[in-house]
Amino acid sequence: MSDTKDQDTPTADDIVDDLAEELGVEDETTTDDEEASDIEAEAEQSSDSEDEKSSDVEEEDEEEQEAEDDENMAGLDGVFSVAKGKKKKKKKKKKKKSSKEKPEGVDEIFSPSGGGGDEDLDDFLDLDDLDDGAEAKSPVNKLLVGIIIALIVAMGAVVQVTTGLFDDIILLVQGDYQEEMQRRAAAEEEAHLLAQLEGMPRYGNLFISGSPREALIYLNGEVQYGETPSGGQYRELRVRPNTVIEDLSVDDVHEIRVEHPGHEPFELTLVDEMWNPAASDFRFEISANLSPEDSDHYEEFNNRMVVGEGHGPFHGTVTFDTNPEGAIVIVNSLIARDEDGEVLRTPVELDEYWTYDLDAEELHEAGLLEDIVEDKEVLEGIEDYSTVDARRLGIDESKLSLDDVDLEERKFRVDMPPDRGNGIQILFPEDEEEYEELPQYATMLQRAMWVCEWKDDDERARIPDSEPIQEHCNYVFRFNKDFYELADYIERREEERRRIEEERRQAATDSGDEDEES
Repeated sequence: MSDTKDQDTPTADDIVDDLAEELGVEDETTTDDEEASDIEAEAEQSSDSEDEKSSDVEEEDEEEQEAEDDENMAGLDGVFSVAKGKKKKKKKKKKKKSSKEKPEGVDEIFSPSGGGGDEDLDDFLDLDDLDDGAEAKSPVNKLLVGIIIALIVAMGAVVQVTTGLFDDIILLVQGDYQEEMQRRAAAEEEAHLLAQLEGMPRYGNLFISGSPREALIYLNGEVQYGETPSGGQYRELRVRPNTVIEDLSVDDVHEIRVEHPGHEPFELTLVDEMWNPAASDFRFEISANLSPEDSDHYEEFNNRMVVGEGHGPFHGTVTFDTNPEGAIVIVNSLIARDEDGEVLRTPVELDEYWTYDLDAEELHEAGLLEDIVEDKEVLEGIEDYSTVDARRLGIDESKLSLDDVDLEERKFRVDMPPDRGNGIQILFPEDEEEYEELPQYATMLQRAMWVCEWKDDDERARIPDSEPIQEHCNYVFRFNKDFYELADYIERREEERRRIEEERRQAATDSGDEDEES
């Protein structure tokens, strides 16, 4: 570009000579001011021509550079899609001639090439980029803006996922923030409890309630037994307000069945997902509400349970069948005997039986009471024996005979007061070797446990309509116990209890060691 300037730009002397030659005035002289003015005018004209050529060259260079940028951006089309804008044509800048004359030396300061300084300053600032309506020349700017927006959105998403900040703000505006915080706290507490239980052996307690009361409970096809509060004796687990089966494996499947005479059975399969975490183990609650088989059973059972004044008493027959045979039957703390005073042994069916007529006051006056009571401490502090029930004193009947007491005939009452019933014990004589280590059985025969066997149609037809429906029933109950199986059940339960206790102890020890290491 500098070569072009040297070739095209004439010197001041050449311009003056050419003008003089054209005008035919070779020897005409001019004043210094006029000559300087002419020289500046010619120089400015020459500079305009040079700037126009320079502008054309720069425009070509810019177009080549923009074409190269487009080629480079084309490689990004697979990742970003940037719309190509229309190329803006660079307008040629027209230099306005100043009306004022510039002092000598000014051009040299701002324009080393000797041309006008305004054009170079405009090119340096690129004033076209400052126009308000101008669009960005390069698509890279749009790409950077898009990346920044995407990063902002991504950061907002990360904040939402990690902190739930925006959800909390919405809940606060809606007025549900406190309730949500309580729910989250409960969920965190439950999760913490589950994490603690995860390292421990998983066992749970099964709570069973429902109606009717005294319904019989089966676990995995087997009748369940528990120890009586007094200890040393066992009875079936039946539906009562506080019935619980302890230490069931949460990881195993359990089949629950609840039965009661005259009612449809209740069945449930208990799996691990159904257990609920408790303070130190798991628990599951069952409400087994059985439906009567038909309307007659419904009416009979309800009337039996709410027997009104003026009806009854109603009596029933009890069958005692045991393996092995030879067990003694004790009813309401008195040994059941025949009419001759002989002790009854299983198997036996009783609709009536006899017992010794024990009167504490008469035995005390006869001087026999202190000899036949096994635990003498129960007699301490008794002043009035007329108010004492001799059956509660633990009398050893083997030391009595019919010479000492009389026999009294008794029957099994169906309509005993609720939660009282007929106390039944089935015991094997401890002094007989063949019965060693057999458990003792005890229960209360409640009014809800009796089975109504309907009388035949002819007999029922003769019953007046004014009589309660209980008159249409023959009430029976059957004790059918295999004491060898009961002994095996008790042994298995005791072994399982010891194994679980040892497993829990070991797990607690391991957990303590891990805490110390951490």
